Amino acid sequence: MPRDRLAELRAGERAVAAAFELSYQGLDAERQRFFRLLGFYAGTDLDAYTGAAIASVSVAEARSRLEELDEAHLIDEQPGDRYRLHNLLRDYARRAWLVREAG
Repeated sequence: MPRDRLAELRAGERAVAAAFELSYQGLDAERQRFFRLLGFYAGTDLDAYTGAAIASVSVAEARSRLEELDEAHLIDEQPGDRYRLHNLLRDYARRAWLVREAG
């Protein structure tokens, strides 16, 4: 069975996953779904065009959603209008997908 890296990362009673959950819950349903979809993107970084293709939305909408995820600290903006999803956040997004979409 694969390791649950998120469950292992704790500082006393504070869990990393709990911090991710606070940011995630601050999003509306469309942004939450967009974030969950990004969890399955295999690349190292992406732009608004890639986000649009992943979520079947316009490039302008994907750009807006990426900016909001960056403001929520769920992705990191990179040079050249690109964004990166940390591996732990990718794990969290996949877990959220399973809970929401498959559950």
